[in-house]
Amino acid sequence: MITAMLLAAGLSHVVHSRIAEAVRRAEKVEIAVVLSEPQWHLVLKAIGGWETLPRPVRVRLATALVPALHTTAFVRPTNTADLMVPYRLQTGELKHIGFGLLIRQDVFLSGGRAAFAISRLIGDEDLPVLDGGLTAGEWNKRALAIEAKVKAFAKGPGKPPKPPVEVHQIRSWSAPHIHPAVNGVLATRGLLAPSRDAWRTLKIVSLLEEREVSEFLSNPKWPRLQEILADWSDRDFEPRARMAKRLVPYLRDTTRVAVEDADNLLLPNRIASGDLTASPDRVFEAGHDVFLKGGRAAFGLSRLHLTMVAQDLHGDLTVDEWNKRVERIEKSVEKFVEENKPAKK
Repeated sequence: MITAMLLAAGLSHVVHSRIAEAVRRAEKVEIAVVLSEPQWHLVLKAIGGWETLPRPVRVRLATALVPALHTTAFVRPTNTADLMVPYRLQTGELKHIGFGLLIRQDVFLSGGRAAFAISRLIGDEDLPVLDGGLTAGEWNKRALAIEAKVKAFAKGPGKPPKPPVEVHQIRSWSAPHIHPAVNGVLATRGLLAPSRDAWRTLKIVSLLEEREVSEFLSNPKWPRLQEILADWSDRDFEPRARMAKRLVPYLRDTTRVAVEDADNLLLPNRIASGDLTASPDRVFEAGHDVFLKGGRAAFGLSRLHLTMVAQDLHGDLTVDEWNKRVERIEKSVEKFVEENKPAKK
């Protein structure tokens, strides 16, 4: 009898785990629809279904949407005859027909869509507005304000479930960076023989490069960023092209990142804003705004020598202008990689 009860309990746990996993996958699909689906009626249908869900589920969905607040990908909605977005009415991308659904958030941008969905999930229609006319710096401030409202909502009645945590780490060793001769480096550390297990080598290289990009985009220490870039620029074309592929998706991320020990860094817009003090010692002109994640990604691409676009990304640009420049950088990187990749033997 006890054995049967234990088996039943184990099966019940397995069933609940599988159901929970299926729910999480379904939620990811719905979030993808809200952030990137061009057919507007499908977006409204997904968000409308969320509004009636139990509070813990709405907390989970709102929390999952927070990272998207800092993204500015342009997604033109279709079937928008009755849609009114003030900023897009001003730009002429929508026409005012005298009636329809008024949405203050700019749902032509992924971050605006996230803000709109969050407003419905937490029942707050007075969230700061995210639209393409904002500067990247102002956008980031407003996104952080919305994020704070989501956290406050999560602390309300009921205890929301903890979101799933994905850990991307290699615990067996910690190297600050990896050089082109990675097989030899790994072999000397006893991880694998360079003459076999090629797939494991590629997997480890991929994880290490992912870690490098993560450190470059988030480490506040300016000297460390310069070290990373010096290492990257010395690598062969193919490793640099791989790093570029990892950096490109972050170009539309306006998240603010700290910068410390930057005595030689020259960024006119950050001197004007007071983030940096004026000094004759500032001789390293980065161009791109390394106080913003997207600007830091663009700076990394320029130092990898894989883009020839001269227009910088900085916090004083409007989001629409930021996106236009990102598109030019993306096309430049794609063209440069295609024209310079080694010929197949």
